[in-house]
Amino acid sequence: MATFRYRGYSAEGTRRQGYIEAESAKLALRALAAEGVFAEQVTPVSSRGEKLRKSRRAALYRELAALLEAGLTLEHALSLLIGEGANRDTASILMPVRDALREGQSLAAALKAADSGMADFETAAIAAAERTASLPRMFMQLAEHLETSDEALERLRSAAIYPTFVLLLGIGVAVLLLGVLVPRAQAALAAGGMTLPAASLLVVRGARLAALLGAAAVLLLGATGVAVSALCQRDPERRRGLHRRLLQLPGIGRLVARLAAARFASTLAVLSKADVPLVDGLVLAGQATGNLYLKERVAEAAEEVRQGEAPSQAVERVKAISPWLTEWMRVGEAGGCLDAMLLVAAQRAQSGWEKAMSRLLTLFEPLVLVCVGLFVLAVALAVLLPVTSLTRAIG
Repeated sequence: MATFRYRGYSAEGTRRQGYIEAESAKLALRALAAEGVFAEQVTPVSSRGEKLRKSRRAALYRELAALLEAGLTLEHALSLLIGEGANRDTASILMPVRDALREGQSLAAALKAADSGMADFETAAIAAAERTASLPRMFMQLAEHLETSDEALERLRSAAIYPTFVLLLGIGVAVLLLGVLVPRAQAALAAGGMTLPAASLLVVRGARLAALLGAAAVLLLGATGVAVSALCQRDPERRRGLHRRLLQLPGIGRLVARLAAARFASTLAVLSKADVPLVDGLVLAGQATGNLYLKERVAEAAEEVRQGEAPSQAVERVKAISPWLTEWMRVGEAGGCLDAMLLVAAQRAQSGWEKAMSRLLTLFEPLVLVCVGLFVLAVALAVLLPVTSLTRAIG
């Protein structure tokens, strides 16, 4: 049985589109005709796994929560989300999930098998919610978690737009000056029997050298990044070493650790609310940091918790993330509100990371402006001073 996407019209002339299962395209057309749909296009749905972005997953969770709260069964809710007007990527993910549910699989197992791009902690939270019959509440918590994470990244992208624009503008000005203005000025002076003075030539050549070195540095860094990424993908041990060294870099390491702490705390809070065992939650939250070194260190801490140690004491030994979490975890353990305190710790770590990144971008912006201004001034003076001297001599 294959799945086909169709577009067409109903007998009343209204636009219709959606998905249908059939043995072949011809049988799909017959089935649609029997339903009163005249299809103008029937195409098989690709079997390749489409990864759902965070924003799309958050929307999917909210839609499922609303439908389940309204009293629909999970299979019926999935069928509605696959129906007419459905998002193509979402529908291609949900169709095999619905089929797996009909065969008796759990939702968490079906989502994981569908290769939807969902993180391990998401499927673990869904599995726990299935056991406790609390899927609608868990879907809402997951949606809020993903939306908060996505909003933080979106704010950072927005803050980086202007500095990036200024940098690109500076590069464009440099190309214009060195590639167009300077050669034309030299040609004009040569036609008048003059050449650029030695000081002007030195400035122009220095500017060209700086531009070439800058372009070479960018290309070298890009090639190095691609090569290192390829090596790390093939060798987990190299990736682990790279992640560890990243945490040790002055300034940058602190930013990376803050972000990892925010991801760890917010993920652990979501899993704690889903009644996932704390040891399992620690392991999954360590994976959510996105850092292989921290993942292993947190897994070691989880094993210590399994042996009877308090979570706050075990996490305290994970030095990279402990400064932002340990105190709040102790308060949560003492007051029986660990998930609430983890959310507070995550918010503070996230806020600190955003403020630090904003400060960096704020410093980067005037630095780029000053560098571009000095570059333009040097080249302009190197070209305009000889022209001014020639004008005076003619006058």
